[in-house]
Amino acid sequence: MPKPQIYTCCQSCSPCVTICLGGGGQGSTGPPGPTGPQGPTGPSSLEGPFPNNIHVCLRPGESTEINLAQYTVPGTYPIDASSYAIEQYPFFDAGLTVSLPGVVQYTANTRFLGSDYFTFSVMDTMGNQSPTFGTVFISVQCLKPQPILPATFLYSHSSAKIVYEYNSLDGSTELFEDTDGNHTGPLTSLATNREDGLIYYVATMDGTGTLFAYDYVNALFVTITMPDGMTPVTGTSLGLGTGDIKNGGATFTNGVLFLGVDGTNYVRIPMDRYIPGSMEQSITDSTIVTIGTSPLITYGDMAYDPISSSLIIINNSVSEYVVNPIGGTLYYTVPSSATNIALGPDNVFYTSVGTAVRRYNVYTGAVTPVADAQALVSAPAAMTDYICHGCPLGESTTVP
Repeated sequence: MPKPQIYTCCQSCSPCVTICLGGGGQGSTGPPGPTGPQGPTGPSSLEGPFPNNIHVCLRPGESTEINLAQYTVPGTYPIDASSYAIEQYPFFDAGLTVSLPGVVQYTANTRFLGSDYFTFSVMDTMGNQSPTFGTVFISVQCLKPQPILPATFLYSHSSAKIVYEYNSLDGSTELFEDTDGNHTGPLTSLATNREDGLIYYVATMDGTGTLFAYDYVNALFVTITMPDGMTPVTGTSLGLGTGDIKNGGATFTNGVLFLGVDGTNYVRIPMDRYIPGSMEQSITDSTIVTIGTSPLITYGDMAYDPISSSLIIINNSVSEYVVNPIGGTLYYTVPSSATNIALGPDNVFYTSVGTAVRRYNVYTGAVTPVADAQALVSAPAAMTDYICHGCPLGESTTVP
């Protein structure tokens, strides 16, 4: 076993920049310590359950509860909550205990700074074990206590052409209203592009859903065109025939816009880099992707899960489909009562029940209340991820 590096906490230590307890990217590495192998985060078969990796950061001497079950995807059969087992114990902890089935308590050593990890396995109710171990990465740092971020996302009005920015503490703030008399509402298929400071949306023009954007940094409306720089982006121009992009959800990640279409298709659209203030952006290409499932999908919304690198498709209060965003391979489905979905800066997904805000677990489909959350102005026509005020453009993962 490697020998621990002993340090004392000091004022010069860097603050933790990881989204704690959310699995949201790799945090600061700290002084030398075991790093542990990175395990696969996406499912590869439909036999046993699939534990995802978890990232946690805390101060020396602090204790934190880690819900392993929250980051485990069911396989063919339900998860046996009593079967969670620690396979590799941490090296430098002051204690790792099981508080509830699928929940552990990690206590950081008071005289250690750096990286630690442990692994775990789980079985389903038929005795099938997870094909891989989940890894919990621990970063012990001298960081100031981080406030709990409010639920934050964007949503559009159920009938008016208005998009709101929402946080659970202050409620809804109008972000913009599409006042073009040729457009009819509501605005659907919202998607946040923090790399370019844009919010994509679909408005109905001449009875057809047409893609537009709003430059929220410069408060400008942006025209989106096909690669020729002139043709509007519609279901027809994307080669969808009678498929209309106003009926599906949308999401954006890593330079690519995903638009859903009722049926079993969605469109993968790489976007040109937007020049701030130019009021125009073109797509570079488009690919129609067919999901590997026979039932037709009535799209409610779409989102990208950065933990499993998967596309989440909500089937309008029926099911959630988790697919490979590039090829459309169906990983698994879970029952879902959600109609919309958005990712917050705390790396938590949110949905709504009427005007009430709820947390949404993309691994189980569970919907839970957000304590003391302000109500929405209306039941959303669409939801999308948060925006970052004052963050440098081009840094899509920046947390405000």
